[in-house]
Amino acid sequence: MTEYGRGLAHMVLGDPRRVRTLLAQFLALLASPERPTAIFAAGDNLALGVLKAVYDLRLRVPDDLSLVSYDDILAPHLPPPLTSVRQPLQDLAEQAITLIAGQLEQAGAPAAPAPQLVLPTQLVIRNSTTPPRP
Repeated sequence: MTEYGRGLAHMVLGDPRRVRTLLAQFLALLASPERPTAIFAAGDNLALGVLKAVYDLRLRVPDDLSLVSYDDILAPHLPPPLTSVRQPLQDLAEQAITLIAGQLEQAGAPAAPAPQLVLPTQLVIRNSTTPPRP
């Protein structure tokens, strides 16, 4: 970001349990003079909402705003196909089943600390991102 003369901004908008508040804050952000050059949506379903808001404001992805999602389930099928962080869903499901089965086998035993798993992800570049304009 700094090579394009912009700082990296981190913003969390509202409480995700309050969708109307979140949407209002997001629309205000997109309409502001300091509009971000990119949005990272924490899921493909949230990216759908971002796309609708962007189109409602007559903005274009990626010309006016880059959009990246997480999951890569719907991302390839949206207009435009979204750049997305792909998570290994099959591995995730298999690990979850293994952990649940292990907990069921240990039923009645003192609770063990929850294991932490880190699964690899992959950034899939598509048509929803572009370098910001100076």
